[in-house]
Amino acid sequence: MWDQLLALAPSTLRQAVTASSTTATAASTAAGAAASGTGGLDGPISAFVGLERAFATALLRKIGNIIAGVKEVMVGDTALTAAVQAAASSLLQHQIPSSWDLHWEGPSSPLDYVRAAMRRAAAIEALHTLNLKSDGLLAQIGASAQQPLDMGQLFRPGAFLNALRQQAARNTGVTLGELRLHSCWPQSGKLPAECPVAVPVTGLLLQGALFDGHTLSPAWKDSPITSAVPTLMLAWLPPGVPVPHPKAIPVPLYLNPEDRTKVVTELQMPVANMADQQKWVF
Repeated sequence: MWDQLLALAPSTLRQAVTASSTTATAASTAAGAAASGTGGLDGPISAFVGLERAFATALLRKIGNIIAGVKEVMVGDTALTAAVQAAASSLLQHQIPSSWDLHWEGPSSPLDYVRAAMRRAAAIEALHTLNLKSDGLLAQIGASAQQPLDMGQLFRPGAFLNALRQQAARNTGVTLGELRLHSCWPQSGKLPAECPVAVPVTGLLLQGALFDGHTLSPAWKDSPITSAVPTLMLAWLPPGVPVPHPKAIPVPLYLNPEDRTKVVTELQMPVANMADQQKWVF
C-alpha cells in the first residue's frame, strides 16, 4: 500500500522521500533556509511553505523507514531491532507508532494516517510550485476565491496563520500584538479597505450547526454530524478598522475533529442579532 501511494505522489516528493538520509537532511535544511531568506511580498509565507515541505518530507521518511524495516524483518533480510519491534507491535494493534505520532498527530488508524500524511504532503508540494512563481503564493491564492487555500491539507495550520500575521505586520508597520485575526464570509460581509493582506480559505467543517455564509442556524435531526462551510477570507486587521461582521460569535477552530483540546484559532461567524449569542455554546 505504501509503495502504491508513493508511486502516485509528485516526482519531486518521491525523490525527496527516497533520497538518502544525509541528502534529505541537507535538502530540507537548504529549503528552509532559502525560504526564510526570501524577500519581497511573500517572505514569511515563503518561509512557511519551505518549512512545511521539509516537515512533510521528514514525516514520510519516518513512515517509509518503519514500513521498510518491518518488511525486511518479515522476509529475513535483517535482524529484528527494538525500534522495529515496537513499531510492528503498534501496527498489529491498529495503533500509530510513537515515532510517527511524535512528529504529527493525525488520524488514529494507521491506514488513515498514512493516507492523510501523503495527501497533505502532495498538497504542500502543489503550494510549493505556486510559491515558485514570480508573484509568489499569496498572489496566486489571494487574487480571488477561485483557488482558495485548503486549511485541511496543512500539517500545521497554526504556523500558516502566524506567517500570515507576520506578513500583515510587515505590510502595515503594526506590531504583531496589535493585529487581530478576522474571518470574512463574502456572502454577508466584506473586508475593510485597510486590510493589509487576506487569504481565501476552504476545507473547514462545522459541527452541531448549519451555516450558509449569512447566519448560523440549528442543525436538523437528520443533518450530518459535520457539514462543510463556504469559502471564507482570513485576515489580520490592525486596530481601529471596521470589522467584517459586527454581529458575530467566536467559534473555535480545532486542529483535529476527533480532539477538542487543541484549538488553532477562533473564527467569527455572523448571527442574525446579538441575542442569538446565548443560543450557541461551542
